[in-house]
Amino acid sequence: MENSVLIFLIFFLFSVQCSLAQTVHRIDNTNYDKLDMFLENEQNIVSLRIYGYSDAELPRSLLKHRNSLEKFVLGYSNITTLPTWFSEFKHLRYLNLSNNQISETHGLFEILKQNLRLEKLELYSNNINVISENISELNNLNELNLSNNPIKELSSKLTELKSLKILYLNHVFITDINTVIEDLSNICLEHISINNSALTYLPDNIINLECLKQLHLSGNNINLLPEYLVFKNMILFDLNNNPLKDVPESIIYNSNLKLLILLGTE
Repeated sequence: MENSVLIFLIFFLFSVQCSLAQTVHRIDNTNYDKLDMFLENEQNIVSLRIYGYSDAELPRSLLKHRNSLEKFVLGYSNITTLPTWFSEFKHLRYLNLSNNQISETHGLFEILKQNLRLEKLELYSNNINVISENISELNNLNELNLSNNPIKELSSKLTELKSLKILYLNHVFITDINTVIEDLSNICLEHISINNSALTYLPDNIINLECLKQLHLSGNNINLLPEYLVFKNMILFDLNNNPLKDVPESIIYNSNLKLLILLGTE
């Protein structure tokens, strides 16, 4: 009897693993009809990656998977927003809309705020220059990538994203991060990346980011650092390829610091 139960359990676990393996899909360079047919024929898709999609509208057949889809990548597809019915995807945890034509974010965030499980949002390489204030309603977001967008300033509403831990702002047009740091000091950010932007200095209030463990600032024009530069939890500090002429002595008092990158500095 015990052997029969064990055999059944092994078979059941094997079946579940096979089922999950069949729910990961990648589709390249397709059109509306082919994508619609694919979505109709598949069952319970958990992870879906679509690249080079040639139509502006997603087929409604995607709704068939609204109760199973957890990870969705829609890249290189000339998408400007998502359809309103995308708010029905309540189980989505990861959404990547990079390399599209998104410029306006208010409508997008209105749709996404219905999803209370969304943890990671990738919006890099779009045409976004303003982050709308309703981003504060993405309550469960812990990682946000806004890199390679013509953003000149951030919304102060970012400070209401209490779960946010990781923020990417590489290749943006922000030149003064003083107000950015002031705003972000109210949340427990652990990782900030502002590489290859136009920063010229690091403000004194940077140490107010008490949870910060990694700070990436390579490829900027930073030539001045604060005299007092002691963080509570910093592990990695990247100042690679900046015209720095001096590093303050206070840097040695960062007891948790494991890696300080100064390659390409003066």
